[in-house]
Amino acid sequence: RSRDCMQIAGTSTEQDLTRACEGLADGLKQAGSAPAEVTYMEACPSPSQGVCRNIFGGRFDGHYYERTADSLEGLPQSCSMGGGTWVAG
Repeated sequence: RSRDCMQIAGTSTEQDLTRACEGLADGLKQAGSAPAEVTYMEACPSPSQGVCRNIFGGRFDGHYYERTADSLEGLPQSCSMGGGTWVAG
């Protein structure tokens, strides 16, 4: 189980955020994972285990929660590959 949260950064809109969240949830479903539950809120909760700033072309910040040590370990590299900057929680 993991819990992730995406927040608008830069010039993105709420519509962009909705499309991105639903796209990620659909991708997990197509990959055979358990269905993702998408919940919308005003802001991502603090503290998180880490944040990937300016992912998806600088449009969003990704916050990560409830990750195992193993799954958390790969996030900085994944963040960098996605064009973001990792900030440890």
